[in-house]
Formats: sequence, C-alpha cells, structure tokens
Amino acid sequence: LLMKRIDGGASKMWSILIELADKPSDTMRVLLEDTLAPFGEALSSFEIDGKGGWRLEVLCLTPPQRQEIATALRPLSSPAFDSHPLPDKDWVAESEKGWPPIVVGPFFIYGSHFKGRAPKARPIRLCIDAGMAFGTGRHETTKLCLQALLRLKRKRTDRQALDLGTGTGI
Repeated sequence: LLMKRIDGGASKMWSILIELADKPSDTMRVLLEDTLAPFGEALSSFEIDGKGGWRLEVLCLTPPQRQEIATALRPLSSPAFDSHPLPDKDWVAESEKGWPPIVVGPFFIYGSHFKGRAPKARPIRLCIDAGMAFGTGRHETTKLCLQALLRLKRKRTDRQALDLGTGTGI
C-alpha cells in the first residue's frame, strides 16, 4: 500500500497483527487496543467471521519496532503478533470492487467507478461516491428510507419531496 505524503512522495505502510483463537473479554480487548494504538495511525478490532476468534490490526506509516511492541504486550500475557509491510495495491480500487450498484425501486445508485450500463428499467440514476462523511448506501436503512419515500410519493399528490435526515444522502 502506498500512501501519498504531503510532500508528494510515497510512504510504505506496515501492519501489526494479532489474531486470537477466542474472543477476548471486553476488558482485555480494550487493553489490547489501548496498548497497540500508539504504534500506528489506524487500528481495527473485530470478530473473525465464522471462526469465533478476534483480530486486531494496526496500520503504521513507519516500520514497527518489534521489541517495543513485545515489551508493551508483556503485561497482557504477551500475545503473539506479526508485523509486516503491506503489499503495494491500489486499495481504493480494491475497496470499490465491494461497492457494486444498488437498485431500490426506480433508483439505480452507483459510484463513479462503475463502468457498466445502467438498466433502462431504472429511470432515476444517481451517481454517489462513498467518502469520509457518506457511506456506500449499503445499509438497510438507506433502502428502507428510499422505499418509504416512494410509498409517500404514491399516496400524495405533491410533486416534490425533501429527503432530510433519513440517512440516504440522496
């Protein structure tokens, strides 16, 4: 993974990874997160699908100092960890693969990365890119709010509606 630095250069990213066979207690999870957070710029902590285990990962802009991490983890029974550079990838493009267009009623909602054709049966085409303040539109509340707006439209004679605070971003 290459990130652009402010000066225009590229920075390699590294990962510190702990995978636990069992879900830690909330107290232990918070202790692990608090211990690892200072070593990097971003931390994720989540259950591993279908395995019942837990994964903690820290993304770092500088190579992790293994001895410092081991020392910090010692009071927490020294869980095994791995640290390695992340592969060079276009992570934005990788992420966009998980954002295919969605269809809700007459709406065809897609990101600018979509290169296919919009179906003719969907007359309302909305290009919306996920960003820092807006997601991909995949949450069920987005679909439910759009469906509710469509039902209201069918029942009313008003020609215009304002989607204010329903969470669709549309």
